Amino acid sequence: MKLWTPLASFVIAAVLAIPTQSGAAPLGDNQYNRCMSSSDGSNLAWGRCGHEWLEREEKRLARSWKRIHAGATGATKAALETEQEAWIRFKNSSCQMYESGEFGREGQVLGFPICRVRVIAARIKDLDALWSDASRR
Repeated sequence: MKLWTPLASFVIAAVLAIPTQSGAAPLGDNQYNRCMSSSDGSNLAWGRCGHEWLEREEKRLARSWKRIHAGATGATKAALETEQEAWIRFKNSSCQMYESGEFGREGQVLGFPICRVRVIAARIKDLDALWSDASRR
């Protein structure tokens, strides 16, 4: 079993482009980094680390959504809900190329969570910007 492939190197490098609030560009969040560094290097372990990271990001997204949704009213709230429904369809179809098998198991356990976290992080950033704009009014 190969534990490291050129694809794995590529995927790991891709996540370095994920911006963080501090401006640093770590591999993932601290928990993901600890999970990966303490793993046995197997795809099963990497998959678990990625799954847990995705769950944390989904929770962050839910908090951002609840905050902006609670403050919206009328037509703004309806538009926001329509947008979120469309975004959820997009999110659920995003990053599927890594699940195709063409990128190997590393694509599934490394590429997919990294890609999906980037999609979710972008939505959180957008929702937080909407909240910031609304708060200034």
